[in-house]
Amino acid sequence: MSFSSKIKEEILKTDCRNKNCSLAFVAGISAFSLSVEEGSVKFSVDSEDMGKKISFLCKKLFSINDGEIVKSSSGTVGRSYALSYDGYCAETILKGLSLKNSLEEGYIENDITAFLNPDEQRFFIMGAYLGGGFMIDPEKTYHLEFVSKRERALDELSSMLDAFGEIPKRVRRDKYIVMYLKNYDSIENILNIINAHKCMMSLANIKIEKEQKNELNRINNFEIANIGKTTEAANKIIEDIENIMYTVGLDALPDNLQEIALLRLANPDESLAKLASLSGLSRSGVNHRLKKISEIARELE
Repeated sequence: MSFSSKIKEEILKTDCRNKNCSLAFVAGISAFSLSVEEGSVKFSVDSEDMGKKISFLCKKLFSINDGEIVKSSSGTVGRSYALSYDGYCAETILKGLSLKNSLEEGYIENDITAFLNPDEQRFFIMGAYLGGGFMIDPEKTYHLEFVSKRERALDELSSMLDAFGEIPKRVRRDKYIVMYLKNYDSIENILNIINAHKCMMSLANIKIEKEQKNELNRINNFEIANIGKTTEAANKIIEDIENIMYTVGLDALPDNLQEIALLRLANPDESLAKLASLSGLSRSGVNHRLKKISEIARELE
């Protein structure tokens, strides 16, 4: 099951607290998945369970019969089922969402002024995610979006999200309009708002794992860079020692410098700390003597 499907599964398990929350929930779904077709209304849904949940709520809210749930062979990509109502039931659902709606004209909107408290707004956003939400696997990237052909649906949702401090961006994708968030904190906030707490915890764990992996990579890169610098410095001092050896000979060096020069030649890949351990000197003492050797080599050039 995809991460996005797990979010929807959590939402479907959430019980609506009261009639207004139930209406907000259905309104959120309607904004993104309800369409009017030849005197009927149809909810395009992802699963039979989603269709049953909507049908149950509509029956309670509008005192109508259960809708017909059928497996859909066409329509919105990724939508496998359709919940349909016609005649009186269809008209009742539309008028229950907003008196401006019309079955004849195919006009759909929600009276979002009816949803003023945070609980109702949360349930509207839950419904909106069921109707048009999607989240990419956070293992790959942080991206949560709501997709609709109707600008008004996104306007309705945007007003709800704004109440929780979230202002998503919008972009057109072919014939659809996409409202999206790519910031981890915003996505975490949305998951909390829509009661997808298990997915929110999974997201947090993925973030921790990513940060640990990035930190490990940073340390490894740092160590590789340091090894590269150490090797480069060692090669340069060996080159200086060899220049002295082939011009005036190492015997021309003072005993203390001759000793460290021979130690470096015998241990070309060791760090300064290791040379210090082998020589009985401090690290700074070894470094000082190697610098003196380099100065003598430059004088002989």
